[in-house]
Amino acid sequence: MDTFGTHLLAEMYGCDREALASIEIVRSALMEAAAFSGNTVLAEHFVELQPGISGAVIISESHLSVHTWPEERYASVDIYTCHKNSNTLAALNLISDYFAPVSREVLFIYRGLSNGLMIKKIESRDKPTKSPFESELLK
Repeated sequence: MDTFGTHLLAEMYGCDREALASIEIVRSALMEAAAFSGNTVLAEHFVELQPGISGAVIISESHLSVHTWPEERYASVDIYTCHKNSNTLAALNLISDYFAPVSREVLFIYRGLSNGLMIKKIESRDKPTKSPFESELLK
């Protein structure tokens, strides 16, 4: 399969609250994952929100990003790379080691195919009992 890149999307549930609230831990997780998976880090930017952390690591091959909701024990992780030998699942597993989710959902999206996107769900869990966006949806 000839593709321009793989895009991994992960939903992490039941994570360690302290890890998700620490900019140092979140930054370390993404920076280490980027290097571990064979990518070249060009830039990074992380911000503390109240509560949570948002951050991105720009790699020459694309990016890794994260948004955390410590109060909900939830994190969303996005890893996109066009590096043919990059192991995005290994990068995600390393991030999981830092965040310690109870469960996660993972989608692989193969991008740049001549016949369009191909999406594979490789892990799943039951629907969360409470979405971090539930209060917004119920307004």
